[in-house]
Amino acid sequence: GSFASPSVMAYILHQKYTLGLPLYRQEQEWRRLGVPISRQTMANWVVYVAHEWLHPLYQELRRHLLVQDILQADETTVQVLHEDGRAPEAKSYM
Repeated sequence: GSFASPSVMAYILHQKYTLGLPLYRQEQEWRRLGVPISRQTMANWVVYVAHEWLHPLYQELRRHLLVQDILQADETTVQVLHEDGRAPEAKSYM
């Protein structure tokens, strides 16, 4: 189990992904506030949120898209360094 509330986990993810604040800097800020939370703990929470909260959302969105007659896509490519089964220099689609 986790002692983190959903709002704390949402705040950490917002800081990380919306504001670009790395976990090590969040760790420093939490410590300054008197709440020692290690970056490893926060990293575990990020994985937990992705698996428990975001993956079901992804599955439902995917299911919805697959039954559509027409899809439009942005074919912009990005480089993903650690993608299973692909070379680091391979391009992936957004």
